[in-house]
Amino acid sequence: MGGKRLPLYVEQDRDTEEDKKFKYRIRKYIEAIKSGTIQQRFGHRKVTVAFTVFENEKRLHQMRQWTLEELGNEPRDIGSVFAFANLPKKPDGKVWLDACWYMAYDKAPFALLAV
Repeated sequence: MGGKRLPLYVEQDRDTEEDKKFKYRIRKYIEAIKSGTIQQRFGHRKVTVAFTVFENEKRLHQMRQWTLEELGNEPRDIGSVFAFANLPKKPDGKVWLDACWYMAYDKAPFALLAV
């Protein structure tokens, strides 16, 4: 099979963690990206770490802001690994194709999986 691959690691956020714990996890992802560990684990150069939250716009904003704070002066390509979406409580399979995803840096939504 010669199709495209997009290794995707998804975390469903339940709004139970404070900023310190969330930022710690982001820092660990950044370290794994910089060391090449996450790329090795997925066997692919480009990996996406996607955070979802259900019907909580405030939390979506918090996660993006905390990620930006943790990224600090890291190269922009490291920040482009992270994607965030505020989903309905019963999402359908289209959420991967809908323009409802945000990067930490960008304000415009995009489709996580382009066809």
